Amino acid sequence: MSKNRRTALGAAAVGAGIVLLLGQWGFFRYWGGKMWPMLVLIAGLALHVLYFNRWLSALALVPGGMLLTYAMLFFYCATFGWGALGVLWPVFPFGAAVGLFELYLFGRRREALAPAIVLAVVSAIGLAVSLLVAGGATAVALVLIAAGVYLLVGKRNTRAW
Repeated sequence: MSKNRRTALGAAAVGAGIVLLLGQWGFFRYWGGKMWPMLVLIAGLALHVLYFNRWLSALALVPGGMLLTYAMLFFYCATFGWGALGVLWPVFPFGAAVGLFELYLFGRRREALAPAIVLAVVSAIGLAVSLLVAGGATAVALVLIAAGVYLLVGKRNTRAW
């Protein structure tokens, strides 16, 4: 057996043993259940690193921003329950808005700003409606009361608009 082949087989055997041991210790059960969004996060970060090192064009920022946004959503849902997607579905178009805004900001593509704003507004409206439907009317009422109290009692500006 050649030295290269022996080295490759040895490394494969050690790797397989480590994987089996980690499986016995329950590492993959935890990873599969809670930490898999890390793969999405790493992919999004990799696209950003590749762009900022000038290995990819600015267009890589669009999927990069989307993946980073979705990774945060998936971490939240993996931690607190996937039922939250019933309310947080507007994060998906918001991910596209983030990616397009990054393209506008870093790639200096002016034409990406308008769709980014439209998607962000649609996402904000969708999130507000979802929260209201899901019982967030109490939270909205409290925010309105707090805003009203601030306007009534807060520091008054004597200058006219």
